[in-house]
Amino acid sequence: MPEALRRVLREVRDTLLGEPVSPRVEEPADVNRHYCRYVAETVAGRLDDDVQILEDGGRGFVHTWLYSDGRHYDAECVDGVADYRDLPFFQRHPEAAVHVEPGTVDPASLRNRGGAPLYPEALSPDAPGGLRRTVSATDLRYAAAGVVLGVVLFALGWGGEWAIDGHLLLRTAELRTLFLDLEIVGELLVLVSPVVFLVLRPAQRASSR
Repeated sequence: MPEALRRVLREVRDTLLGEPVSPRVEEPADVNRHYCRYVAETVAGRLDDDVQILEDGGRGFVHTWLYSDGRHYDAECVDGVADYRDLPFFQRHPEAAVHVEPGTVDPASLRNRGGAPLYPEALSPDAPGGLRRTVSATDLRYAAAGVVLGVVLFALGWGGEWAIDGHLLLRTAELRTLFLDLEIVGELLVLVSPVVFLVLRPAQRASSR
């Protein structure tokens, strides 16, 4: 099994290096940074059930690798090591070695173990397979309400300015300022509401799991 695992692991790694799917892949460390989960799942899928997919993560870093016959393998360590913390990834990021889990664990939960994440999930690069963010019906309603309110306020502000220019309302500085403020607040609501309720709130819930 170890020889077969090493052979398939080299093939998958060298395919990514030889025909990179992204300019970010130039060396084995790049494979681990961006495609460690893909490599582990692809290699395990070509071998038998004696190969395990493992994950660990904390402080914003998550790594996925293979385990078989008492040794740990990844794209940078084709020959394997006895202690997963000796893998080059964990030598670079020792803070990510918190507690090993099976490879089916949600990356969002791994990312936040061992302390606060280095970056919000909503702004972080997704691992292959994606991060599981869900938008609730309440979030959708709040986002829609914010957009609708923003459109109404903008329409009131624009209509008020049009009325002033058409001499339907008194041309006073206070009134014009009021309508301009309504337009600005309306634009902000339209722009910010979807971000808050469709991106940031779901990301916060996923990070707290």
